[in-house]
Amino acid sequence: MNMGRLLRSAFRTIQLGPNLKHGTTIGSLQDQLVQAQLQSRLISAVVQSSNIFRGHGMLAPFTAGWQTTDSDPLVIEKSEGCYVYDVHGNRYLDALAGLWSTALGGSEPQLVAAATTQLNKLPFYHSFWNRTTKPSLDLAEELLETFSARKMSKAFFVDSGSEANDTQIAAFIAEPVMGAGGVIPPPATYFDKIQAAVKKYDILFIADEIVCAFGRLGEMFGSDKYNIKPDLALSAAYMPIGAVLVSPEISEVIYSQSNKLGVGAYFGAQCQKHGMLVRVAGDTIMMCPHLIISEEELDELTGIYGKALKATEERVKELKSEQT
Repeated sequence: MNMGRLLRSAFRTIQLGPNLKHGTTIGSLQDQLVQAQLQSRLISAVVQSSNIFRGHGMLAPFTAGWQTTDSDPLVIEKSEGCYVYDVHGNRYLDALAGLWSTALGGSEPQLVAAATTQLNKLPFYHSFWNRTTKPSLDLAEELLETFSARKMSKAFFVDSGSEANDTQIAAFIAEPVMGAGGVIPPPATYFDKIQAAVKKYDILFIADEIVCAFGRLGEMFGSDKYNIKPDLALSAAYMPIGAVLVSPEISEVIYSQSNKLGVGAYFGAQCQKHGMLVRVAGDTIMMCPHLIISEEELDELTGIYGKALKATEERVKELKSEQT
């Protein structure tokens, strides 16, 4: 309901209320003053309720600073298919699909059901230190199989498309079709020439597929449409999730340089063997137990720690004896 309709409804309520109750018109000055006061209060309440989000505490991206204090934001409350609804019940056809990402529509029942099932089973777990979850492994394999522009070796998951961009080293990066800059397709031979140049000077090529992927350009990926053979490919989707697809050449470098480990890795493996998970950084061991941990569980923690420490000491003795 817009402001004009709210005010008209308020006026009618105030004007008709006393007449319906008493069956007479308001004639006295006192009644007129009471009516005016009620009218003023109701109008003030309506105006304040419509501005409850103006001057909000969020720093919004792609939004001029003055807008957060001088105008009301459009506050979206729910979605259905291609439509979204604001807090006043107004419906809008979402021609941007969220931020290019809700290609299957809002509140898609199959996605809601899958998310609900996973939240009930395992709402969170990480993929650090060679620990992960089956959905993560399944998604990685599916992405690697789906990306057909060239063979990719690994998928590195992040929380957004922006984070996928932030993980990169010095390289040439480009969207197959420029998205936020104006939805600008490349000239016919642009990527052929760019790829020849970066290959000549041994520069990595990153394809930013965050906007173009998953059918947006008529192909599964923009790299397919423009014959791009990237070293890294970035993507993001419906949930707060993104991925960096890594070529075999880069993953081989990561593998070859990552096998220089200290005894900390052995200690961490011993903890896991006895049923406890810790973090290992070089030879430093870190733990951050739940705040709800009980005394019995603390005893279990220190017991496993002691077993792992004893096993690690024995392993160090073995390594020293092999060197003499």
